[in-house]
Amino acid sequence: MVNEEAIQLALEELRSQEVQNYTELAKKYNTDRRTLARRHKGKTIAFSEAISRHPKKTDKFARKDSSSAYILSYCYKDRVKGVYLCAIDSKRKIADNSLYFELFCNHLNEIIKKYNIEPSNIYNFDEKGFLIGLGNCTKQIVPSESLRSGKITAIQDGNQEFISLQAAISADGTSIPPALIYKRGGDIQNSWLDEYNPDEETAYFASSPTGWSSDDFGLTWLEQIFDHHTKAKAGRGRRLLILHGYSSHINMRYVDYTDNNRILLAVLPPHSTHHLQPLDVGLFSPLSTAYSQEADNLICKGYGWLSLTKHNFWKLFHGAWNKSFTAENIAAGFAATGIYPFNPNKLLNNFKKRSITHPTTIIQPLTPTTARGLHREIKKVHLCQSLLSENIEKIIHASERLVVEKELLRHKN
Repeated sequence: MVNEEAIQLALEELRSQEVQNYTELAKKYNTDRRTLARRHKGKTIAFSEAISRHPKKTDKFARKDSSSAYILSYCYKDRVKGVYLCAIDSKRKIADNSLYFELFCNHLNEIIKKYNIEPSNIYNFDEKGFLIGLGNCTKQIVPSESLRSGKITAIQDGNQEFISLQAAISADGTSIPPALIYKRGGDIQNSWLDEYNPDEETAYFASSPTGWSSDDFGLTWLEQIFDHHTKAKAGRGRRLLILHGYSSHINMRYVDYTDNNRILLAVLPPHSTHHLQPLDVGLFSPLSTAYSQEADNLICKGYGWLSLTKHNFWKLFHGAWNKSFTAENIAAGFAATGIYPFNPNKLLNNFKKRSITHPTTIIQPLTPTTARGLHREIKKVHLCQSLLSENIEKIIHASERLVVEKELLRHKN
């Protein structure tokens, strides 16, 4: 709160000075320097804000361009801040609609209540890809002489070989052992898993030409990994599996198996995983960071001479998995999405509710007033007629086929 008496005393002393020193007087009278300077120049906060909103108009009045000091002064007054923004896919931004999110959350809550699903039986599944040789920027302690010489660089292997991860976590803070799909046309080489110890570690390995999953991989994961590791814990209770609607996850064979084995599916709205999926929100980013750190450490130990390949991927990945897939991170992922504990407002309050609006008036077509406009309308009519003709022909063919099938059935009976 401004001390008006102190401001007035400072202003009186300023008027008696030939060279105004705002900083010294502000300290002397224990007041804000900017407030003192603004009051001395006869400016109000409203005036400053109005001018700052119209820099182009200000330039016209001043008949010169704004200097760099204008921007620095504007930022100094705490009205704007410089930030680093992370880009997201445009489809994800468009999908940021609290109406869709609210419908999904309400439906999810209805399923959980209807079937009395325990937190230990609520799961989230997704896939993530790894480029084996990709590292991060790191902060290192180096000799000052080397830094002055400009010869210090961070090295990354740059290997673009691709491996994908199939991961699943539970709302009780546990996770299912990872499944890794290597990019290879044939079988996995034994040398790639020299570091893997099946007596102490549990993981699953496969290969595909692309390194990504497929319908067959998705069903195999469901039958041999998910069901195997969760069936005993669920007992006679139902399990809820939250996932996105990729074809490798949602197809008839997949749905039939879940239906026959007391597994309920909750499909996330399109392009919403960065908000609604616990793995995306709380696990995959720490996993990527931990993997990059493991890779950077290995390269540093090898003084840049060590290459990252499929042979040492498991060792790096396993260390990153243990660091990131902790009970704390898993619980944080479910809590941040509002799935468990169930609190959709934690997510929905971040968005403005947008409803789907429909036009209230009928748009009347405009009559063309030029030869070009008339020609354009004629082309539209011809196009509509051709499309209509095609549709009519399709209907006729379909009707004929149905009539023939009906006759055949009548003769059989």
